[in-house]
Amino acid sequence: MQRSRETNDEPEPLLKNTQTTSSLVQSSRYHCSCKRIFLITITIALLVLAYHVNRDFFRFKFMALTAVETFLDVPNVHYVKPNGTLMQEFRSNYRQIRSEFEKFDEVYHSCTQPFDSIVKGTGFGKQGWKAHVLRIYGQDTEIMNSFPLLRELINSNKFTISFAMFSIFESGTQLPPHYGIFGGVYRYQLALKVPPADKNNLYLKMFAGDCGGVLEAIPRATGRFQNEDVVFHWNEGEDFFFDDTCQHEARNLSNGTRVILFLDVARWDLKHWYQDWFNKIFLSWISAHISKVTDAVKVQNEIIQNCKAMRRHLDNPTVEIF
Repeated sequence: MQRSRETNDEPEPLLKNTQTTSSLVQSSRYHCSCKRIFLITITIALLVLAYHVNRDFFRFKFMALTAVETFLDVPNVHYVKPNGTLMQEFRSNYRQIRSEFEKFDEVYHSCTQPFDSIVKGTGFGKQGWKAHVLRIYGQDTEIMNSFPLLRELINSNKFTISFAMFSIFESGTQLPPHYGIFGGVYRYQLALKVPPADKNNLYLKMFAGDCGGVLEAIPRATGRFQNEDVVFHWNEGEDFFFDDTCQHEARNLSNGTRVILFLDVARWDLKHWYQDWFNKIFLSWISAHISKVTDAVKVQNEIIQNCKAMRRHLDNPTVEIF
């Protein structure tokens, strides 16, 4: 009986070691989860702070964006040429998308406004860059209702599309070198109308150097770097993605107007699921409550409402404009 007891006791050290290893693994997972929760909590706190700070203090908002971007740990990839099924539904329907644009623009062309007058504070002024804005960080404007096909393509896309507009470059438009504000998206451009022009007069150029930009003297310090200059040329029905936080410029020195579909698409190449999840939440919900975003939606809606009122008045002078 004693021998039997000893035999039963022999495995105990091994059992204890196994239990200790299991406890260490569980502890490691626990600390890892706590770290993720802590980072997410700090990021949300910075966003809430940015939201409540007076809208004139853009520096705080850029700090919040920088905090989000740092948490996302954005990969060092700066441009993508779509192929295969990537954005295929947009390329396949570019003529129909262009037709929707032309139908809308025929009625509301006179109401097309400079991009800077819709999204305030871009610094572009009235340099010929005009836009019809359909979605601003998850919030649709009234214009979206005029584009049923495009709306369906955007909403059914497997990637989160946080921003959508028709970007219009009139003849003579030149945008100086500038940076985008958030690295959690790829900027997508699909050419719809491209005038004949020398390639040196109609292009988008992304410069070599640090990506992430400098805003309000805040270095983004993302560690992302573009190795060489890259020049994109628009061709009708063709598209590309690029990281707009890399310094870039664009110009149209042709004799015609260039129109593209301009989308911000959530990056699909983040390293971890929780980064991807938070990025989508930020783009589709949190950012929609930032005052600069809600102000831009209001401005675009007022522009189109005033334009509709003016047209009703022209059709029937007895109808008051406002």
